[in-house]
Amino acid sequence: MKIEMHAHTSPVSPCGMLTPVQVVKIYEELGYDAIVVTNHYSEYSMPLLGDTFNEKIGNFIADYRACVKAARTIKVFLGAEVAIRGPYSRAEFLLYGIDEDFLYDSPLLIEQTQSRLYSLCRQCGAVMIQAHPFRTEFNMVPQDCGLMDGIEVNCHPAHLRQEEKVRDFASAHGLLVTAGSDFHGDGMPSAGIITDEPVDDVKELAEVLRSKKYRYFYDKNKIVELP
Repeated sequence: MKIEMHAHTSPVSPCGMLTPVQVVKIYEELGYDAIVVTNHYSEYSMPLLGDTFNEKIGNFIADYRACVKAARTIKVFLGAEVAIRGPYSRAEFLLYGIDEDFLYDSPLLIEQTQSRLYSLCRQCGAVMIQAHPFRTEFNMVPQDCGLMDGIEVNCHPAHLRQEEKVRDFASAHGLLVTAGSDFHGDGMPSAGIITDEPVDDVKELAEVLRSKKYRYFYDKNKIVELP
């Protein structure tokens, strides 16, 4: 299976340029088997989604549900890119293995520490990956390696992948490495993971990551084994 691990839709992600229907169409035409919708759950996106907590969460998952409705040949999984103040700087974490109940039952995630966010993920069996940990223009650096499961090779067209730094840090600290297009509509999807395991839901996706039964890829033919 070819799975996109990092994609945004509009209007839930204010920086997203394409609607759920448009995003799904692109991934289906490119031959992806699945996509994880990881919209921004952040200090700048959540205030736009409603006044009450339930309104915010309901509107946050609306784009995911629209993607599910639009899908014809691919699977759509719910994820999130949660922004918090980490131990060393602002940080964003990709959550894999969460569902709608997790979002409704958890406290507002942008107000949590890295430790608390990781604890919430572990309680539900989710995997927590730091997004673009070497994105220098936002002063982002790797956070507490004991309070996350892995880090990402980010393949957004406007930013450096920093793949060597990601792999070295992951190897030194026993972390997973994933890859994602960080798709916003300002370039074509070009990354993700490949697995021989069947993945039918978010729990199976999390298990594939934990068991390292995948490779990551980017560009047209670059497929990489885990470090």
